[in-house]
Amino acid sequence: MLGLLLAFAGAGVCSAQIIDATPEDAGLRKPRGLVVHQGTLWVADTDNGRVVGLPILEGGKLGSPARIIDGLAEPFDVTARDGMLYVAESAGGRVSAFEAHTGRRSGAWAVPAPRGVHVLGEGKLAVTGATDPASGALFALQIGTQAAQTLTADRLVQPWGITGGPDGPLFVADAQGKRIVRIRLDGTPDGEIKTDGKHLLTALLRMGDLLLVAQSTAHRVAVLGMPDGAVRATIPTGSSTYPQGLAADGAGHLFIALTGLHAIGMVPTAQVRKLGAAEGLGTQRQAPTEAPSANGPRIIQRKRLVVVALGDSVTQGVHMQPGETYPAQLQSLLDARYGAGVARVINAGIGGNTSSQGLARLQTDVLSHKPDFVLVNFGLNDSAKTGPDAYKTAPDLYEANLTRIVTRVREAKGEPVLSTITPVIEELYFQRHPREYYELEGGLAGLLSRYNAIVRQVARRSNVAVADWRRALEGGEEYLIRTPSNCGAPDGVHPTCEGYRALALEGLLRLRDLLER
Repeated sequence: MLGLLLAFAGAGVCSAQIIDATPEDAGLRKPRGLVVHQGTLWVADTDNGRVVGLPILEGGKLGSPARIIDGLAEPFDVTARDGMLYVAESAGGRVSAFEAHTGRRSGAWAVPAPRGVHVLGEGKLAVTGATDPASGALFALQIGTQAAQTLTADRLVQPWGITGGPDGPLFVADAQGKRIVRIRLDGTPDGEIKTDGKHLLTALLRMGDLLLVAQSTAHRVAVLGMPDGAVRATIPTGSSTYPQGLAADGAGHLFIALTGLHAIGMVPTAQVRKLGAAEGLGTQRQAPTEAPSANGPRIIQRKRLVVVALGDSVTQGVHMQPGETYPAQLQSLLDARYGAGVARVINAGIGGNTSSQGLARLQTDVLSHKPDFVLVNFGLNDSAKTGPDAYKTAPDLYEANLTRIVTRVREAKGEPVLSTITPVIEELYFQRHPREYYELEGGLAGLLSRYNAIVRQVARRSNVAVADWRRALEGGEEYLIRTPSNCGAPDGVHPTCEGYRALALEGLLRLRDLLER
């Protein structure tokens, strides 16, 4: 997947090529903090509530999990020394110590919402934590005791990643402050490195005379020179990757936690150092000018590929400029991969539509175009409650509608692809919908899970591919769904331009699987 992302998702490919190092059986969900210790990459597997040890194999690939420490409360970061792991459990309000070879817990320190942890000299840990939603602090923990000392609480706004040498200074990623603060080991501020002020800073890694910075919402890792802090290069990680962890071993491998993809990427450190020497990034890859050769995808060789996107306002792309909708961005991605003019994407989304309305206009708006593929997304309107026991489209009718759409598309010699329902920000949704109607459903999240289960059930029964839109946006709602803070409107339902790009990429991946299998 990562090679595909680097080939055509985003503004171009850097000369530091990212390799997907994730083992197939890792099952990671929102990996964040990383550390290399004794030939193993330890991963803070946040949403699974565990730390996973993945052996580092030849070429920087990762082996199957060799050790799992589970039952953790939102592990955000992990560091290690002398056979011990130290894990920042953000939701647990503690930093816990574990024996790496047994997984046995040997101690813990109380720290408010810890996010970053780093080993210092003299048997100490440096930890970033949030003292309240708008500010944070840097703490020093004494290994072997439960002593915790506040080093500094000045000027930090949600501090996250932390790095530095054993004798200092420390570099702290002030995530929401969008800057890097330099702090001496006695807690004295020692200046700061300003960034562009636009993107969330998460992980830091000191690598000789370079400082690597994960700029999560920019989907890139910045390479800074020290001591001036000047940006020498950036490594794009691909759309919807949200990098939030960095670690390097002594064998030439830099590992990047690609949190949005639930994956671990690897870049040779030699390439990173070359970039840091100001040799610059590679040029943007040019889209091919001709259709694939005789060895290319079968359907594209036969005729111009026609893709129809059928759905509601999310497909239509309300609030977006024409080129920002998911079908328009999918068109751009297809052009980049297969050549301009090889494929045509038709937007058949209508705001407010349910699956019943989509089925009613299937012939006119979709099948009349004789599509090769039909990307189908309904459910946000279907699942809306009109009373405590009433839906716009009841679950059994929703299932019947999707099944009928799949059948008719195939009867017309097309291939359907079903999409899961995108996440919704409940506090904004319930400004327009009665909350009490959803209580028996386990809330809105419970109801959407029920309808998403129907999507998957229909797909399994009909052997249809699924574009997992829920997963594509989950965890990044603050930036991928329209909110007052990012667009000035209390939407909570429709994606941002970046969110639509994530949906387009998910659609492209499913089409690629079908075309190139």
